[in-house]
Amino acid sequence: MSFLFQVIPVTPATPDGVPRLQAIGRETFVQTFAQNNDPDELARYVAEAFAAEQVQAELANPDSFFYLLTDGAGTDLGYLKVNLAPAFTEAVDLENALEVQRIYLLRAAQGQGAGRLLMDQALAAAREHGLSQLWLGVWEHNLGALEFYRRSGFVPFGRHTFMFGQEAQTDVLMRRDLGPQE
Repeated sequence: MSFLFQVIPVTPATPDGVPRLQAIGRETFVQTFAQNNDPDELARYVAEAFAAEQVQAELANPDSFFYLLTDGAGTDLGYLKVNLAPAFTEAVDLENALEVQRIYLLRAAQGQGAGRLLMDQALAAAREHGLSQLWLGVWEHNLGALEFYRRSGFVPFGRHTFMFGQEAQTDVLMRRDLGPQE
């Protein structure tokens, strides 16, 4: 059964959720990027990006917001991280925008509507802050994510380089204008 037809809570993450965010982040990052990256660089990145201190600092940032997605039994499925302009990960020329920094879904939750629930939360966060656009960066070789964002109404508006260890990788920058009813 699709997640869209179930009651799935999307809730703001709190400081006691750091271990859950770390676990989801590590697992989804490795699942998504291990096949195409050097194992040592991947291990180093995961250790740094999802260290407890790093996740705690991100969660404590007043311009960043995390939302956990769980199933009806309370099992973690993924999370969303969005940023207001002071916390943007890239300098972009967009006004009134919210950055969707991460939509991380465990493999078991992919393709069943869970991503749509997290995207709906991003839209709600943008509305809550009176913003008119969403934007994000996605690796050019993450074809599944690129297609999901296209289906979600995002269009490319640029590119930027993401240094993964010693390797320069290219992210596609995408944006979505919000309609009046969104």
